[in-house]
Amino acid sequence: MQQFKDKRTREVYETRFATGIPKHVSIAAHEAMRVLVAARSLQDVRTLGAIIRWLNAPDLFGTFVYGKWYVTYAWSEDFGAAEICLERR
Repeated sequence: MQQFKDKRTREVYETRFATGIPKHVSIAAHEAMRVLVAARSLQDVRTLGAIIRWLNAPDLFGTFVYGKWYVTYAWSEDFGAAEICLERR
C-alpha cells in the first residue's frame, strides 16, 4: 500500500502547493492530509468533519476540502490512511 496515490498529492502534502491546484484548495488539503497521515483511527479523522463514503466506491473514504475538491483515501486498521489523493468529484 502506498501512502499517496499520485505525485501531485504528495507535492501538496510536502510543500503545501502544487501546479494546477488553486492556492486556497492546496492549503486546506495540506492541513487535512497532515491529520490523515497522523491519524491512528477513524475517530481521529473525524476531527476534520464528516467522513464521506461514495456508493460507487464503497472502500473509499473522503474528506471535504472546498467546493468539489475532496481528499480521498482507503482506510486500513493496521496502516491507517493509504492511497491518499486530492481530487475533484
